[in-house]
Amino acid sequence: MDAEGQPVNQPLLAALMGAAIGGCTECVPRLLEQVADEPACVGRLVELTRLFSIRMNRGELPGFMTDDDDPSGPAAPEFKRLVRAVTAAEPVAMLCEQMTGAERRAAAGTAIEMLIGQLKVTISTGSDDSKTLAEICWAFAVGLLNWYFSGTPVAQREFTEAWKQHAFGHREAKLPGNGVDALALLLGALLHHQARQDQVTGEDLRLLVFTRVLPMLESPECAGAVLAAFVAPPQNYMITAPIKRYARSNPEILAELCRYLRFALTEHVRDCPHGLREAGHACTLAHRGPALLDQDAGQPVAAPTPEEGRRVALPRIGFREDEPAEDAPAGHAAGHVWQINVARVVLERWDADAAQWNEAISEDSSVGEPNYQHEVGLESLCCPSCGSHGPFLAEGSWGDPLTLHCRCGVTMMSPLDARSDDLGRRLLQRLILCEADPAYAARRLLTPLAEFREREHRARESSWYRGPDDEDVAVVEAVDLDCGDLMAALTGALKPRLPKRHEGGALTLLLLQILEALSAPAVRDSPDGQHLTGAVRDLLTDLKEESDRWAPTRAPDLR
Repeated sequence: MDAEGQPVNQPLLAALMGAAIGGCTECVPRLLEQVADEPACVGRLVELTRLFSIRMNRGELPGFMTDDDDPSGPAAPEFKRLVRAVTAAEPVAMLCEQMTGAERRAAAGTAIEMLIGQLKVTISTGSDDSKTLAEICWAFAVGLLNWYFSGTPVAQREFTEAWKQHAFGHREAKLPGNGVDALALLLGALLHHQARQDQVTGEDLRLLVFTRVLPMLESPECAGAVLAAFVAPPQNYMITAPIKRYARSNPEILAELCRYLRFALTEHVRDCPHGLREAGHACTLAHRGPALLDQDAGQPVAAPTPEEGRRVALPRIGFREDEPAEDAPAGHAAGHVWQINVARVVLERWDADAAQWNEAISEDSSVGEPNYQHEVGLESLCCPSCGSHGPFLAEGSWGDPLTLHCRCGVTMMSPLDARSDDLGRRLLQRLILCEADPAYAARRLLTPLAEFREREHRARESSWYRGPDDEDVAVVEAVDLDCGDLMAALTGALKPRLPKRHEGGALTLLLLQILEALSAPAVRDSPDGQHLTGAVRDLLTDLKEESDRWAPTRAPDLR
């Protein structure tokens, strides 16, 4: 059967090939006439010739096989039309049926002549099994997309859901996988097109400025034309054909593919180590291609530069840093470059996997008592190269992007053109304020502590209020307020897991940040540190009293 389910007379094709190989001048014309009478046979013969030509020409199709204006080869126009149709995953058998017998005869004659000629060349010279330009572009597209989606799981979930709607709504299209194959096919096609435009071969593909495909992604019609003409690696045909067919008939999914690819390329360039200090950076494949092709997907990619060591983008997906509570410290000239040694950097991070788990549980009616996970937690920043949680050397001026050096030689950097609320800029400002006055670590936590207490008191005025949150009650009950050492009391209650991730509710994370700040003697013994200590005791005492007042209404724990 062919791709459309039409029966193919393979004995007839075998007889034609045998006669052509044997050079039988009487049999070949007679058998060609018989093949021309069977459209499915003509289509199969053209497909086979095209496939052999792709392998002979290292993944490319010669222009004389597809271009009507190319006079360099003997290919008949009917043959070129069918080759273009096979490449675009169009219904070849239907096109063959629409042709006249003479047209099918011309197409079949060109196909068998080329096929036998290619067979003879292969027998005498062998074939080249090295990776083709199309294969390299496809592999790079897969690597980049895996990198992008591993860093932005929310985007992956959104795209997968949108793709499944198309797949389930159009089952006859037989759309593969979770849609990443479709994105990789389109991106691979665009990269291949750009490489040929720039005359970049597979050997020097590292010089390709791959972001030049962005204008094509702005026009789904242009991207669709490139996709249709892309000679994809033959081993991916089972993926290529249904995606090309569906993209041709459904402009909506093609526009979605273009939109997600724009996001992925933009994120890639923004995090390129060579462009972190260069606005409008022209990112080439050389900068991160080998890592995306060879290393584990999702790991931040470092690029060796002899002058400045290895640079990586500062991990920022899901991380959060509040706006600094104070302005730049006085007594230092504008543009003063700070160099600050920090034992570790603790940040708040939202966990997309936990959020996905919670969403799945909330939609599952069979779960009687849902076990929701905490989506927010505190964790120490980790060097993406050596896995160390510190110490680090922070460097930069007030308002600058952050430069953070690890002792392994890797430098984490935030982009030069990042916004003022960028994680790196705010984190550097916090480190500068703490370096200028360690007590700032305590002062910055007084405001969120007061806000938490205010929210709690406002809640008590509501009709739905039934006492403090169960998790807050557990924390308050675990803290020994009679202990003279608040640090020891908080440590015993919270059992901090830093530098590893420590999850919990708002009160748990706030107390954990306070414990982290007060662990430094310079902070704990300062007036602001003493003020913070007293405010924490007052809050916990208030919550304990409120918890005791509502204790009779709580269901007993029968475990």
